[in-house]
Amino acid sequence: MAETTNGFFVWHEHMAKDERASIAFYSQIIGWKTEAFGPEYTMLVGAQGPIGGVMTLPKEAEAMGAPPHWLGYVQVDDVDATANAAERLGGRVYKAPTIFPRSVASQSWATLKVASLPHSNRSHP
Repeated sequence: MAETTNGFFVWHEHMAKDERASIAFYSQIIGWKTEAFGPEYTMLVGAQGPIGGVMTLPKEAEAMGAPPHWLGYVQVDDVDATANAAERLGGRVYKAPTIFPRSVASQSWATLKVASLPHSNRSHP
């Protein structure tokens, strides 16, 4: 039987006010390495490979009052079905379908990303 990572956090993303300062801080206190992934995104790399990334908090999010924050991605079998279920249960889907994971929020507006990644570097929480 194939092992699944469904329900596990598989990626962690930091939306930073100052991307460079955040990268320097977490690299020093945690020991993560970094890899540039395009001009506006830096991956955080642990001993077993990439575990997340850092990007500047989008201006639109900042304008709506969003503070710098960490956002977790949870593995699911079907991102569309999960997003539909979130809406059916009174939650909200923030972004239309893309090649990237979806953002969903509960009725209390706590945000979570759901992803259906082909391979995960997680075997347990």
